Amino acid sequence: SLYQCDSRLHTEPLAELLQSDEMFGFIVMDGNGTLYGTLTGSTRQVLHEFTVDLPNKHRRWGQSAFRCGRLRKEKRRNYVRKVAEKAVQLFIVNNKPIVSGLILAGSAEFKYKLSQSNMFDKRLQAIAIKVVDVSQLRYEERIQSSHCACGRHTGRRPIDSRGKLRS
Repeated sequence: SLYQCDSRLHTEPLAELLQSDEMFGFIVMDGNGTLYGTLTGSTRQVLHEFTVDLPNKHRRWGQSAFRCGRLRKEKRRNYVRKVAEKAVQLFIVNNKPIVSGLILAGSAEFKYKLSQSNMFDKRLQAIAIKVVDVSQLRYEERIQSSHCACGRHTGRRPIDSRGKLRS
């Protein structure tokens, strides 16, 4: 029975209705590394994370400038390829995506390059629902940004760990 005569208002059945069974995947990538995770309702799970050391273009290369520029572009392309391949390993099982939507986030142009790349699996491109531009983030902020992006997409308001609605 949902009715309880008590000294407080019981909202647990309502909170259960707000929980989502849909699982969303997220990829947060920038020039320092990539984080893969899933979000189901208010439960976040980090699937994989790796760092990368990419050369920047602020060095003075001298006579080797063209060669170093080419090597820099090649390393960036290899990084996008690695992110795309790992996404297939994590989000596709038995030739089907295990998530109902995918959010790409990050601070650099890598997320756009990934979403438009032919290296990115077509099954994942089909479920990519949002590309979010965020500033450089620490680990906890990466997870929080993915949670907020998923909450805005579903039209549901996120629920914190105590079961209360957040605005």
